[in-house]
Amino acid sequence: MYNKITYLTPAFAGFKGGVSYEPNTTTNDNGSNADQANSKSNTLSSGLTGTSTRRNTFEVAATYGGSFGPTAISAEAGYVGSGVVSNSGNFSGTAPTAKGLSMWDAGLNVTYLGFTVGGHATGGQVGTNYALLRSGQKNNQSYLVGANYQIGTVIFGGHYLNQLSAGSLNANNSMLHEIGGAAGAAWDWLPGSTAYVSAVYIQRRQAGVDLLTGSESGLYNNSTVGRYLMVGNVFRW
Repeated sequence: MYNKITYLTPAFAGFKGGVSYEPNTTTNDNGSNADQANSKSNTLSSGLTGTSTRRNTFEVAATYGGSFGPTAISAEAGYVGSGVVSNSGNFSGTAPTAKGLSMWDAGLNVTYLGFTVGGHATGGQVGTNYALLRSGQKNNQSYLVGANYQIGTVIFGGHYLNQLSAGSLNANNSMLHEIGGAAGAAWDWLPGSTAYVSAVYIQRRQAGVDLLTGSESGLYNNSTVGRYLMVGNVFRW
């Protein structure tokens, strides 16, 4: 658990907001190795060993939710930024230079008479799971769009995802490109019982990287595809 200061605004006319500040990645354990000691300092200009860590992380975000007759709208937007404590290996040329977080995020949903359409987009200087990017790695660019329709106890829906991210840092600094789509339906045919069917397609590709073994100089398996059909029933009690 990191030490963080957070302020959330009162709700006003459907709007809410918040800001936070995290001085460093201090945890409440008592680890004694060099990596943990490094993560507990926000004053070092470089780390001792291991990977780089972030410092002076701040977040700002706002949301809106409201209704206009039969139309309901929900929206959100936010930004995350940080500094960085670099691995001391940077000074000897044995480790890549890290970059701090600089990421934006936004989304919008609109519902009208049983129809819902929406989208979500993220971009900026950030890796997978908020990891720090290294020199040579490119910024994240991703978006998700989807829609569903509900009539009685049946709902139909689908979505499409397109994401470009840093992936593995290989010789040509290529980006990992991931696309995915899904469509399905669910039916509450009895109280506490929902039947569903869903079809999913996923594709991942990155030039020069073996996506099955993780090799960053891979000549094979630079593209992988997954296709799934799921049929089932969920019981609730």
